[in-house]
Amino acid sequence: MTNEKKEGQIGPGGCRFWTVKKRRFCKMVAKEGAEFCGHHMQDDLRRKCVYCKSMIEDSRMAKHMKKCNIYTQSLIKPNYYNKEVNLDKTVLTDEDLKFASMKLSDFSLDEVKSVVNLLRDGQVKNTSRNQNFQPAFYDNLEKEIESNKDNKKVLKHLIQQSSLLEIMNKERLLANGNCFLELGAGTGGLSEKVAEVLDRSSFIIVDRGSFRKKKENAFLNEGRDAFERVKGDIADFDPKLLLESNEKIICIAKHLCGSATDLAIQCATRIVNFGGILVASCCHHKCTWQSFSSREVLSEHFKSAKRFRLLTLLSSWFTCGFNKSEDDVKDKFGLKVHDKIEIGALAKTVIDNARRDYLLKTFPELTAKTLQYCTLETSLESSAIILS
Repeated sequence: MTNEKKEGQIGPGGCRFWTVKKRRFCKMVAKEGAEFCGHHMQDDLRRKCVYCKSMIEDSRMAKHMKKCNIYTQSLIKPNYYNKEVNLDKTVLTDEDLKFASMKLSDFSLDEVKSVVNLLRDGQVKNTSRNQNFQPAFYDNLEKEIESNKDNKKVLKHLIQQSSLLEIMNKERLLANGNCFLELGAGTGGLSEKVAEVLDRSSFIIVDRGSFRKKKENAFLNEGRDAFERVKGDIADFDPKLLLESNEKIICIAKHLCGSATDLAIQCATRIVNFGGILVASCCHHKCTWQSFSSREVLSEHFKSAKRFRLLTLLSSWFTCGFNKSEDDVKDKFGLKVHDKIEIGALAKTVIDNARRDYLLKTFPELTAKTLQYCTLETSLESSAIILS
């Protein structure tokens, strides 16, 4: 022990891990017969539980698995479960899978410039939305928006929810008697706003996470039992196994991240009483070739795993927050900040328009469009896909 460590003392049965910044020993109690507490035990003696992520000693892992809540819950397969039913079953090569982890720096300068020029020069079709932003807010939420105008975080979500409700209203999706299936719902905020407007509709709320402040609880406490929450991954959610009513099913989702949007679209194609879908997409840089079921209608310039990966990476330029004060400086691609933002927007639109076209091909009797549903000041992720 160095002189430095004499400033701290180890309590009875205390952990012998020395905390340099605090200049003392860890105050946790060591396990019986061990020098360190569970947190500071040598990593080579412990490994992470793949389910609950706790660090467990190798010798105790089997015992831990018997009482790990997340593991034991995973063994129970609910009635809607159908493993990876919404994932594209196309077999990808090892090379295709390798491209999924590529970074922008892994592509050559010429490869990046080639795609940038395709997007900028108008050589790629489907680089414009059907409809740019048109201010539209649902009447029922105007008072709530006004009362929260000083709460920026709440106001941002209210504006987006109000706009999405007005779009559903105009497209005749917002009607009593429909069943609303919210995918990747989180606490169920979008379903909450729909339920406030419609008193004779049912709701199925799907998310793989656990949440304490679920929005449907307020309605359930009032005796309105038209809500069902499903805990599970969208990839494994088979609507045919759960939706047995004669109600028309409307899929809704706000800010489904990356490939979750594609899983939601694939899920929608499996619904028997399908009535329409409204998805506010986001995080296009997290889309994957494996889950992108719309690739059959994607622009021919991006019909390979490598080119698609580059397209998704370029889409991040729209939302990554460049310093606009440096707009007079060109980067190694010969682009200024405003050029990169423009390229990012085009890349995102190409992806969403392919999703729109895939829905239209699957449901030719319906009308599909992409649109901007809120201002960029409200959210940079302002793109929505609707089929009605």
